[in-house]
Amino acid sequence: SAGSMKSRVRRPFPQDGQDGLLGLGCGSHEAKKSIPALDGASGLPVLPHMHFRVIHRSAEAHNSARSNIGFRDNACFTAFMDASTDPVKLADIRTDYRRERLRRADLKADPIEQFNQWLQEAIRAGVVEPTAMSLATASAEGRPLLRTVLLKGLDERGFVFFTNLESRKARQLGENPAASLLFPWLALERQVIVRGAVERVTTAEAEAYFATRPRESRLAAWASAQSRPIASREVLETGLSAVQERFGSGEVPLPPFWGGFRVKPETVEFWQGGAHRLHDRFEYRREAGGLWVVDRLSP
Repeated sequence: SAGSMKSRVRRPFPQDGQDGLLGLGCGSHEAKKSIPALDGASGLPVLPHMHFRVIHRSAEAHNSARSNIGFRDNACFTAFMDASTDPVKLADIRTDYRRERLRRADLKADPIEQFNQWLQEAIRAGVVEPTAMSLATASAEGRPLLRTVLLKGLDERGFVFFTNLESRKARQLGENPAASLLFPWLALERQVIVRGAVERVTTAEAEAYFATRPRESRLAAWASAQSRPIASREVLETGLSAVQERFGSGEVPLPPFWGGFRVKPETVEFWQGGAHRLHDRFEYRREAGGLWVVDRLSP
């Protein structure tokens, strides 16, 4: 209720179109029982504030918002502007994974087949950027670096991505040809972790992939000295204009400083979130002769 919010309300309800913070106040005992943690002083859920934009302040919009959030009691819905700068309570942000289980009987004999099945399920589920993967590399001194790249090739030999061969990732892979990949399909409460040695793909493979890229992306590959410091964005745009003038309407070939890498899997872990942090983890490990052994790992 409004009375329980006390001094936390610093400003009136925002006007149409204004940005604000949404907080939930609850006045009834029964409603409070449905909320896992409440601030003792305000009666508000101890949850991070949700940013929102006010579209209408009508009773109809109020009821619609209350319904969408999941409250059915008028006493348990209060929208307000909070001028405080209280830090987010990180320890209170958690999700209990209960979507599904992963059992040994569910697994394919080959990790590439298992990966392809999960990838197809991620695509069908509408996961944003399902081929995005975090790529971890390390320098010769063992200093790690992490970034996100896109999977652009996959077969029994491994996982392929393409990049500027003068970039930091390429330089580190030249010094230390090993890497780890992480596919974070969090919407499905899943992740896949790959570890292995890295090799350059052939020029023919790089040319075949480069030809499939949109023309603008091929031009941009010529224009960008990836990972090098530049004075401003104008430097990039000037470089792109120069490249466009250079190639005109003609073919844009593979730059000599551009290519791909293949991570040859030595281990592939499939992780399915489980209730109470008892996740299901299965790791495929390649043994001599190319055979795969599957171990269940403790979460």
